[in-house]
Amino acid sequence: MSDHVLIRFVLPLKKPIAKAQWVTCRAWGLLSRDAFASDLEASELCADLDALVDTSADDIVQLYRDVLTALLDKHCPAVKVRRRPKKATPWFDADCRAARSR
Repeated sequence: MSDHVLIRFVLPLKKPIAKAQWVTCRAWGLLSRDAFASDLEASELCADLDALVDTSADDIVQLYRDVLTALLDKHCPAVKVRRRPKKATPWFDADCRAARSR
């Protein structure tokens, strides 16, 4: 006699549908460091530092953000990419990820 018996049943559950998401990212591989560096040197941030002496910290931060965003948009434009979610594998945890990288 054995205690192994086939048990069969149906669960009225639906697997959630994973939706694709649109993300904005930059293709950093296309960035030319030399061209970016030369444009940065010619920008307001590096051209005349004496003009920034009386500027407030908030204005300098805003200038920094505006100049770098404009340069990145020129050299490495932001694009929208559709990312599909990967299938969830509950058994693939941090230990598995570390073993895989080793």
